[in-house]
Amino acid sequence: MRIEQNIDLRKYSTMHLQSEGNIMYSPESVDELVNLINELNGDYHLLSAGSNSIFAEHVVKPIINLMNVDESMSFDGEVFTCGCSVRIQKFIQFAKEKGYGGIEFLYSLPASIGGIVYMNAGRGGDQRQSISDYLTEITYLNCDTNEVQTEGVDKSKFGHHISPYQNMNCVILSCKLILKKQSLEETNSLIKKRLDLCKKIQDTSKPNCGSVFSKGNKYIFKLFQLLGTKSGGAKFSKKTSDWIINTGGATATDVKRLVAKMIRAHKFIGADYKVEYKFFD
Repeated sequence: MRIEQNIDLRKYSTMHLQSEGNIMYSPESVDELVNLINELNGDYHLLSAGSNSIFAEHVVKPIINLMNVDESMSFDGEVFTCGCSVRIQKFIQFAKEKGYGGIEFLYSLPASIGGIVYMNAGRGGDQRQSISDYLTEITYLNCDTNEVQTEGVDKSKFGHHISPYQNMNCVILSCKLILKKQSLEETNSLIKKRLDLCKKIQDTSKPNCGSVFSKGNKYIFKLFQLLGTKSGGAKFSKKTSDWIINTGGATATDVKRLVAKMIRAHKFIGADYKVEYKFFD
């Protein structure tokens, strides 16, 4: 297990906020993770690819980096098995080599399989596609009992950016998926289509953590987008609705102020909302 102290956390979040962490543990197996969580006794933050992670200027709690726990992938002729630490792009390429696909809509995400399953990542609107459409089995660590558990997937418990694991104290360890047979050419075409769409509609000019809210009012999102509301180095993107970008030197305090403003706007009109960002202190 790698242990680091007094860490510059900018590279561990896609927002690249100014932040320092006291200590970070990077377990390199499930056994190391289980033992570590038992030792820390609930006093820690869990970090995967950092695509929706907002670090405070100084993170006091220990951070457990999950990106080295399980990077395995396998295929038995029908079912794919993938470890939590595998980047989604790597898994899609692995599936492509086996002649399977269907999840290319996830290719643009800066995320690991564990985070994607936890968030049930996908696209909404008329598309309504999510990783849960392909999941058959999930193995996770129950952090309350420190037991590794495996269960079949009940798709009725999943929704757009919603999974049952969000209401549990757990870590996704691995999953099994059944993808559809697909030619290499079609997979490459769908990957290109996804990347071209993201280039067109997503603001990649500055570091960001993607959508601030998994649920919210599109008119409020549009208003903040048009205004380009900002605080310090953080600013709502004028290109992509519901995105905050780091224009330079942004901190968690800047981001929190912007999120609070949008929450107040939702409360003012009685609109439902759910914040997608995870704040580390």
